[in-house]
Amino acid sequence: MHPWLRSLLYGAPIVVFVALLLVGIRTLDTPLGVQLPAWMAIPGTVLAMAGIVIALTCVAVFGSSGEGTPLIVDPPKKLVVKGPYRYVRNPIYVSQIMILSGLGMYFQSVSILLFTVIWFVFVYFFVARWEEPELRRRFGAAYEEYCSAVPRWIPRLPKQRLQSKPERSGSSR
Repeated sequence: MHPWLRSLLYGAPIVVFVALLLVGIRTLDTPLGVQLPAWMAIPGTVLAMAGIVIALTCVAVFGSSGEGTPLIVDPPKKLVVKGPYRYVRNPIYVSQIMILSGLGMYFQSVSILLFTVIWFVFVYFFVARWEEPELRRRFGAAYEEYCSAVPRWIPRLPKQRLQSKPERSGSSR
C-alpha cells in the first residue's frame, strides 16, 4: 500500500478523535467565563488552513522522499529533509499548533488555546526526550548535520543545502 494511503488510513481516526476532543474542551469555555473577540475568526481560519496545508505537504514528502508515514508505527525509511523539513525540523508539530491555535481563534475558545499550550509542552518534551534521541540513533551523523542546519521549532532558511540520505529506518516529525 502506498505511504500516502497508509497516512490517510492511520491519520483519519486521529483527526476524528481530536475533533471530538476539541468539542469536549470547548465546554470549558463557559466555566472560564472568557471569550475571545469575534474578529479573531478570520485570522484563525487563515492560521488553521495554513497549518493544514503544511501538514498535508509533510505527509506527501514523507511518502515520496521518506518512503513512509509521519506515524511512529510506520516511519519513513529515509531521513526527510525536503519540503517544510528544509525550514524547521518539526513541521508537523508546528502545523498542529497552528491548526489548534487557529481553531481556538475561530471558535473564540480560550479553552482550546489553553489546550494548545498544554499540547505544545507535551510535544516539546516528547521531541526532546524520545524522538530526537531515536532519530540520532537511527540516522547518526546525517541527523546531527540536519540538526545543526535546521531549527527545531521556529522556521528559517537552511544554512546549507540538505540532501535526503537513504540511511537506516527512522522518522522525523
